[in-house]
Formats: sequence, C-alpha cells, structure tokens
Amino acid sequence: ARFNGGLALISGPMRSGRTTTVASMIQRIIDSRPSAVLTVENPVEFDLISKGSVISHREIGRDVISLETAVEALGKEDFDICFFGDVTGKSAFRAVAQSSITGVMTFACTYANSASETLDHFFAGFDESERSWVARMVSNSLRFVINQKLIPGVGGRPVLASELLLPTPSIRKAIRAENFDLINESILADGTKAGMVTMNQSLMNLLVKRKIELRNAFESSPDPDELDQMLKKAGI
Repeated sequence: ARFNGGLALISGPMRSGRTTTVASMIQRIIDSRPSAVLTVENPVEFDLISKGSVISHREIGRDVISLETAVEALGKEDFDICFFGDVTGKSAFRAVAQSSITGVMTFACTYANSASETLDHFFAGFDESERSWVARMVSNSLRFVINQKLIPGVGGRPVLASELLLPTPSIRKAIRAENFDLINESILADGTKAGMVTMNQSLMNLLVKRKIELRNAFESSPDPDELDQMLKKAGI
C-alpha cells in the first residue's frame, strides 16, 4: 500500500493463483486510500470492493480491442493503479512499460518459471536498440517481482510457493547490465536481510513445516541440485 507508482510483475504457470495475488494487493491499497483503478483482462477474473475508489474493469475483445489500445487510452484518463492480466508478446510488454513510466502503479501478470526469467521475458519484448532504455526504465521503476506456483499439499489442498525479488542496489545494477544470472546470485547474496526469497527457500520452508512432500518439492524446484544441498545442510 506504500507504492505511488512503478512496475510490479507477478509470474507463474497457468492456474498458479497469480490473479488472486494481485487482487489481494490492490484491495489492500484501496482499503488504505481511495484510488482510481483500471483492470484489463481476458476474461475479467476478479471484483474489488471499492470503499470509495473508482474501479473500471475492461475485458479484451468486449470493452477494448487489445491491451495495447487500453494503454493508449491512459493518456486521456486519470488512473492511480492499472492491472494487466496475461501479458504476452512484444506489443503487450511495450504497453506495460509505457503504463509504468506514466506514474501509474502498474501490475502485470505473465508466464515464467522464475523471477529472473520474468525479467528476461520482459526485456525480450523490445528490440536490441531499445534495450538500454528499457534496462534503465525497469531498474528505476521496478517495485518487485513475484514468481509463484501451487503445489499439491500434504492434506490434499494446493499450497503456495513463491519467490520474491526486490530492487536492491545489486538487483538494479544487474538489471541495468541485463545480467539475469547475476540477478539470481544477488537474490541469494542479499536474500534474507533484504526480504527476498528464492523459490528453493520457499520450498524448503514448506518442507520444514511438513506442508508438502519431498517428491513434489523437487518436481517444483527450478534447481533440484541446489535444493538437495539445502536439505542436506539442514539435516533433512
């Protein structure tokens, strides 16, 4: 609720709860202060309780032609928060970037297997000649990246595992250099003290709490060898 603008990326596979995560974040913001909110989805997946806020839901194909045309209209309207669901393709990533530099707090969902891969996909939406500008823009405007997965739980209900990347100085430097391997290293190095969490750390926590089985943890891990070393170090 403290963000006044910038870019937040939420990624994961299909049916990983990404939209639910964003909805809860936006709801917290509008619970703390009245805001003008725009959501662009296909289809519209969630409702927000306004409590004095102005909320506009626009469905692609019904209310707007595309995500890109919805962003083009932002210059004529005055929104505080924008949410774009299922962002894929170059033009869509360009539109999200355009929204994030207008002072609007921009949330976008996309498909990726890790926080660093999320940024890699974002950068891939731009031509080589634009990459340095995009790197500066993202390093300045990024608020966080969340990558999440729903994993079968011990009790049968899905359990959420999530990775959190925050724009620490080393992360911003790695983004400007477009060094996505360094981003992973920075998450591990800055990690706990900066409030960041890797997917393996999240899986490890769920294992310690006996919320998921070992087999499902390894199947969901982006780096099973690293997870194995973490488990051995912890004596599990």
